[in-house]
Amino acid sequence: MTHIIESYLAKSTNAITSKQRKRGNASAMADARIKHCKRCNLCWEKSLNFDNKKSKKDMFSYYNNFPSFGKVKEMCPKCIRLQENS
Repeated sequence: MTHIIESYLAKSTNAITSKQRKRGNASAMADARIKHCKRCNLCWEKSLNFDNKKSKKDMFSYYNNFPSFGKVKEMCPKCIRLQENS
């Protein structure tokens, strides 16, 4: 009986650590993709444009109230355009 319980606990513990690793990997990927703009205080990332594959126009997603801890600090395209025009 003890062997069955130990076997079950070992399997469930491995499943939990596997899920935690996947979440950690997704978090690291998000930290690499999403950047934080110090000028407008928004987080942003370059979006994939699935609508028109021939389009050369880059699309960007902006996130308000998004945690910026651990994000690369880089000026967003909106702020770059505003800075160039002024």
